[in-house]
Amino acid sequence: KDGYQLYWCDYLSNMDSVNKGAHGYGAYLVSAILDKYYHENLTVDEALDIFKLCFEELKKRFLLTQINYELRIMYDNKVETQYVTV
Repeated sequence: KDGYQLYWCDYLSNMDSVNKGAHGYGAYLVSAILDKYYHENLTVDEALDIFKLCFEELKKRFLLTQINYELRIMYDNKVETQYVTV
């Protein structure tokens, strides 16, 4: 593949190329959301909406909650920081 790639590594050091992913216990809760809403040509706004859906789900179903997040959006020539409250 040309361009950037994302890899997922589990606790046994198995690694695979993926187009979306989550780690830890929260991954069990948000993987279905990522499967449903991810598509190849996501805009930044669509990705932020999916992010918010995932963290709303975690807020409802996970023991620990956090409402403020710092996101890093990587482009070819810059990295943009956004602060999101869910």
